Amino acid sequence: QESFASVQLRQGANIGFGAGHNHNLSTASTPFFWVTNVDLEFEPDTLTTLLHTAQQDMLRATMAHDSHAVQAQEVAAWECRQKPYEHPKDYHPVTGATDWCSSACVLFSTKALKSVKGYEPLLFLYGEDVELSYRLRDRGYVLRYVPQATVWHFTYEEAAQIKPQQFLGSTLANVLIRCRYGRKHEVIQGFMMFLGFTHIVVGNSTASKLTGLRGTLSSEKVVK
Repeated sequence: QESFASVQLRQGANIGFGAGHNHNLSTASTPFFWVTNVDLEFEPDTLTTLLHTAQQDMLRATMAHDSHAVQAQEVAAWECRQKPYEHPKDYHPVTGATDWCSSACVLFSTKALKSVKGYEPLLFLYGEDVELSYRLRDRGYVLRYVPQATVWHFTYEEAAQIKPQQFLGSTLANVLIRCRYGRKHEVIQGFMMFLGFTHIVVGNSTASKLTGLRGTLSSEKVVK
């Protein structure tokens, strides 16, 4: 605790991943807002590397604005690289620009995050980071992947492991995001994909996996 300005621990009902972080965001007054999962271990330089990258990006954007040059796009989020299995995603090999940031471990600009009112609280779990990324990019912000800042994420026993509850939750979130942002044919494709995946998984499930499926479907809320 002596290493930090302050430490606060709050306990309450499980209101969902995004809504929980939104509650913390409402009290944040620092320039940066760090979101991380609990099943992570950090390298000694994870946070310092991430902060240095973020501060340099903010400095460049400020200098471009002050010099009245072509305004550099502000960066809203800086995502860590996960080990031992790197998160499958596309990103620019030089700039690190990416279409979306996983919220397993990501540093946000507090100003940028508050400008879009944080996460979509109706997405209880899975997909809320993708949906948030869409809104940040729509506001003109850039999202960055920072492979030099690494964390150990102990969520998979092997590469490409499929966990039924996570798989179905992510697929359902995909459909809900398509309903909000997609074209008509993309929405239809999403529902067909979800029904097909549900049939495959349920058809090969054990009783415990079916229980997990029911829990996923009952906990998810439809995005209006």
